Amino acid sequence: MVWSAEPGIDLYSSEATLVRATDEADLIALYVGLDHSYPGYAAALADPNRAKRYEAGEVRRTVVGTLLTHVQQIDPTSDGFRAEYCTLINESASTSPGDNRWIGAMNRGDSIAAEFTRTSTTSEAPDTATPYAPAPDRLHWQAPTYNVFDGWTVTFGTGEDPAARARCDAWALSLYPNAPERGDPILLQAPPAPQPAYPGWPAPAV
Repeated sequence: MVWSAEPGIDLYSSEATLVRATDEADLIALYVGLDHSYPGYAAALADPNRAKRYEAGEVRRTVVGTLLTHVQQIDPTSDGFRAEYCTLINESASTSPGDNRWIGAMNRGDSIAAEFTRTSTTSEAPDTATPYAPAPDRLHWQAPTYNVFDGWTVTFGTGEDPAARARCDAWALSLYPNAPERGDPILLQAPPAPQPAYPGWPAPAV
């Protein structure tokens, strides 16, 4: 997973850290089940229908390569904040159980919104931006070792805001100028090589 953000958004801030954990936990729950996702994610879901989506087992795949995600906005609310971010799977491929084909994609990805509501004043996550030490191996999936969601609930937005969609299109086209809005699946001979994770979840520097 490689993250980026608009100028002025610190990927190490407590808000962006929570956004990163949410998107990654959502993907893990979708692909391999909620029980295998990040610590605290299941309890933080405000909408029970989201959990049912994972239980349905609609997606059980192996994913190889790199997922690209870009934080567009983080706006404060009266009891937390709201975030908008974009996701791209153009540098990844997936395969399903019993199927040895690798399926890739080339499109402009998705625009996602989520609202984060504070439920308490305590959290195990750092309150301020914290630099991290280099990870020993950034080519394998990294995960937080603490409950990033402690003291928060997460509510995913429904539908797609046209303005947010336009911002995500602009970001996607800056990376892939010829990417269609929605492309057909692509059969690959082999999955793309993974890029080093950024910023990942290495241990805090001491």
